[in-house]
Amino acid sequence: MITSLACPALLPRGGRNDQTVQLSDLPVAVQATIKDKAGTDEIEEIEKKTEDGEIVYEAVVNRNGEEWVLK
Repeated sequence: MITSLACPALLPRGGRNDQTVQLSDLPVAVQATIKDKAGTDEIEEIEKKTEDGEIVYEAVVNRNGEEWVLK
């Protein structure tokens, strides 16, 4: 399932890399959404990608020892 940032979903980590960014460099609304959806899970990495001409952010979180992606 692929969803927009307005409707984040947890997905198993895929594997392709684009531009790695820091949480503090993201728009405030994106930061808030990632923090909210990650909860107490550790945010390991955030990537900025372009898909179909739109900017997409993927946050890799560690949930119970497994890596998941918030997209």
